[in-house]
Amino acid sequence: MMKNRQLVTTTILASLIFSNVAFAETPIKIVFHKKEIRSDVSPQLIEGKAMVPLEAMGQALGYDVQRDHQKNTVYIMDKEPIPQLVAALPAAGATLYAVIKDGYFTNFELKVNNGIRHFPYWRSSINREIELYYSDINQDGVNELVIILTTGAGSGVSEKEVHVFNLGRSTPGEFLNESYVDNPIIVAMKNVKTKLTAANAEITIGNRRTVVNIEKSGINPSHLFKDIAYGSIIEYEIRNGELTAILPTLITPGGESVGSIIITYEYKDKMYQDKNVMFVPN
Repeated sequence: MMKNRQLVTTTILASLIFSNVAFAETPIKIVFHKKEIRSDVSPQLIEGKAMVPLEAMGQALGYDVQRDHQKNTVYIMDKEPIPQLVAALPAAGATLYAVIKDGYFTNFELKVNNGIRHFPYWRSSINREIELYYSDINQDGVNELVIILTTGAGSGVSEKEVHVFNLGRSTPGEFLNESYVDNPIIVAMKNVKTKLTAANAEITIGNRRTVVNIEKSGINPSHLFKDIAYGSIIEYEIRNGELTAILPTLITPGGESVGSIIITYEYKDKMYQDKNVMFVPN
């Protein structure tokens, strides 16, 4: 099925191009961006009106043009972007393809050996590297494919998301079943309590309370957040064979941090859940 961006029904213009109609014709040139548009059917000036071939004009403007003679209709559509290779991991037999749109890679296609799966809603900044790992992060003796995308990037922002696939113990195609990873922001909200004053930043996780003195840092109290913030920066790493999320704890809009919340994941109940949550001061 054609994905119409614009539909043009042929009228006198199309019939003049597609058939032989007797009019007083004067050949003319069509120049687009200083380059003449050439086609099998020459543009004509007919009774004061410029008649041009739709196919040549559409292609010059970057569109795909198709004709349906039975319906007497011309379809002008955006050209489908060509996916390009954006990441590969030979050890896992994995290649990742995507198209570029509005500064992001999107419409992903993951190929692993003979298996293929499409992810039209994934996106990752074209300015950040897509990270691929092949590691046994659930300690079952078989490596998993880990893909880390950057969904948000900018001044003071680096938001990442992770996708995990089990490849080794699957029959062809079963790797397509992705293992869900618990959102680190939700994990932190459930496990971490914070308090921020002009003198101290307090982070409490379970029975462990950490107090970081910020008074001696010289930060103007008026520049402090009302409370410690996290979430605008989300990083993932494989540490000691375990999937780990890192959330810097910010105290000012300028990005000053007192440390990071470290979340270590374990595979439990068919998903990756928090195994350990701790705070590490700077």
